[in-house]
Amino acid sequence: MPTLSTCTWSVSVFIIICLVCVQLNLSERYATQERDMMNSALLAPFHESPSDKNYLASSLQQRVGIIARPTGSPNEKFIIIVDAGSSGSRLRIFSNDLCKIALLSQPGENCETGEVLSSYASNPSKVGESLEPLIKQAKSVIPFDKHGSTTLYLKATGAMRLLQAQQAQDILKEVRQYLGDGERCPFTFGSAEIISGEEEAIFGFIGVNSLLQQNERVDSLQGVIDVGSTHLQIAYMPSSDIRDHEFLVYLNSERTSVYAKSYSRFGQDQAIMRAMEALALKFPQHENIDHPCMLRGSDETLTFGDRQISFTGTGNAPECSELARSILHTDYECLMPPCALMGEHMTPVMGEFTAIDGAYHTVAGIGLVTAAKGAPTPAEIEKKTE
Repeated sequence: MPTLSTCTWSVSVFIIICLVCVQLNLSERYATQERDMMNSALLAPFHESPSDKNYLASSLQQRVGIIARPTGSPNEKFIIIVDAGSSGSRLRIFSNDLCKIALLSQPGENCETGEVLSSYASNPSKVGESLEPLIKQAKSVIPFDKHGSTTLYLKATGAMRLLQAQQAQDILKEVRQYLGDGERCPFTFGSAEIISGEEEAIFGFIGVNSLLQQNERVDSLQGVIDVGSTHLQIAYMPSSDIRDHEFLVYLNSERTSVYAKSYSRFGQDQAIMRAMEALALKFPQHENIDHPCMLRGSDETLTFGDRQISFTGTGNAPECSELARSILHTDYECLMPPCALMGEHMTPVMGEFTAIDGAYHTVAGIGLVTAAKGAPTPAEIEKKTE
């Protein structure tokens, strides 16, 4: 899989997508904290929720704190979320002592693993073992007498959504068996499932805005662009009616309509791969192909079907921009204007956006995100990559 060595290409894709934004607020801490807030939204057992399926737990109205260890209170309850993403699985442990949601596990050693669930598609019987380090860490954090009353949930995202249905089912079956085995996992197993891209976008929107309001006292809600490894998510609250991709959530006790859309294979790694696939189709007889979006002099060899192709970077910005636009498929028929990518309707964009995950790392990699400079504009990003 191509890496960030091809950052010129990654930036080009991001430029085109973010040109619709008024301003971008890129922050590394939101890339991690947003996921923690997203996970805290899944803590339904800690709250009484209306029957409305669009309701998200009121934990999002509370401050999420990070504490080093359990409080020791007899009333303290715990819940575990395993965030099975496209670059690995992450452990997050929450406590609800004193009616607050507190994050006990922090990013770092023993709380994250580079094992990706989807990589076990050809050998699903081994997938459960990849979660063993996370279970071991959870056991060390949560008091022994609370193990049985602690519920564990696993939520899989982008990479699992790309698998064939049977492959995904086989992996989830093994995960459920492993986590439901009391000998291997002493916690109460809740569920293991793949969440939709739109659901992931909504959790990101709620998480980022909750953090902004808590840490920076931002009054207006910001849109969120999440550039993951496999998918790209966008969510925001427009001023006009939402005619498609509308989701209802509760923020600050108010019912709010949010536009949320996920684009499959528009994430950073998959976009890079799709660009190479496009070049391979454009030059069907070539074994060596110049890649305008790779850094000049870099090279990468990949196999497409029965073809082994060597790509050599030329660092040609105009040609890279043309290639990027070609795989956005803006030429597709738009049946309900306005449309953004692939002929998909998109409610008119307004306001400020916060860009996270791959968006942050890509722009930070070219030196545009610093405490002194603040958030760069799309125009500044485009100029930097020319």
